[in-house]
Amino acid sequence: DPKTKQMEVLVDNYKGTKLHGPNDLFFDSKGNLWFTDPGTSGVHSPTGAVYRLAPDGGLFQVFNNLSYPNGIALSPDEQYLYVTELGNNRLVKAYLREDRSVWFSFASTTFNGGWGPDGVALDTEGNLYIAQFDGHRVNVVDPQGYVIGVIDTPANGTTNVAFGPDGHTLYVTEGWTNTVYRVKVNKTGAKFWHQTK
Repeated sequence: DPKTKQMEVLVDNYKGTKLHGPNDLFFDSKGNLWFTDPGTSGVHSPTGAVYRLAPDGGLFQVFNNLSYPNGIALSPDEQYLYVTELGNNRLVKAYLREDRSVWFSFASTTFNGGWGPDGVALDTEGNLYIAQFDGHRVNVVDPQGYVIGVIDTPANGTTNVAFGPDGHTLYVTEGWTNTVYRVKVNKTGAKFWHQTK
């Protein structure tokens, strides 16, 4: 709480089993908290999962058996869920039902180079900006899963991306040198649900 400075644990287990180690999160317009839980998963041990924490406290497992699920986002219309899977160097896209359950999913994009995709940001057209860890770049992927652009980064450990308040500045974090870069883009960053009220 920003006023009281008190912390509260919202969830630390799923059906009595401790979470592996949550990584990234996203709130939707209905107050659901979506988050990835990769822990130490990878190709050698595909035990990573994705969860949705409902406003009433119910925890639902959306995916399991992933190789380090990392970044997560919903499309601006909230019909699609995107999860970057670092271990398999790919982007997973899921179609959502009205109740926020997954209708079906598939690997929409496989990347080349680096360890794999990390954090995600979206623009208002539904394009994804995906940090490619150890790949010297941010991949720009359209809603159909095609890579339509690349933003080169000076350093290699690209970890996350976010649009600034002006909507046209993309901030890029870099883990090896603990640096934050910024770049102007010609698209407009999508606002989070609480920014549209």
